[in-house]
Amino acid sequence: MANIKHYEFGRVTVDDVIYGRDLIIYPDKVETSWWRDVNHLVQLKDLQNVFNTPLQILIIGTGPSNEMKIADSVKEACDSKGIKLITENTEKACKIYNELKTQNIKIVIALHLS
Repeated sequence: MANIKHYEFGRVTVDDVIYGRDLIIYPDKVETSWWRDVNHLVQLKDLQNVFNTPLQILIIGTGPSNEMKIADSVKEACDSKGIKLITENTEKACKIYNELKTQNIKIVIALHLS
């Protein structure tokens, strides 16, 4: 599972790779160009690949000042699938991810970097 080494506005270091675009970290890969249909709104269609992945926790980093909002459909999908949804500013989301990944939990994290 990937390790988030550093986050700052507009950049995140995952393992030893620096990314400057929003991304999704899965248990086995990194999707490096995650973009939403509506810029600061995460809708169900923006997470199709995520919901096709077996997971227990979905973490969404909502930007440095929580600019991004989560549609009710995403919350409802998580509830219906038994997935715990955690939404926090991106810095805190990265810290939570790094703490939880040591517990052998299937986690996906979607990060809005700026």
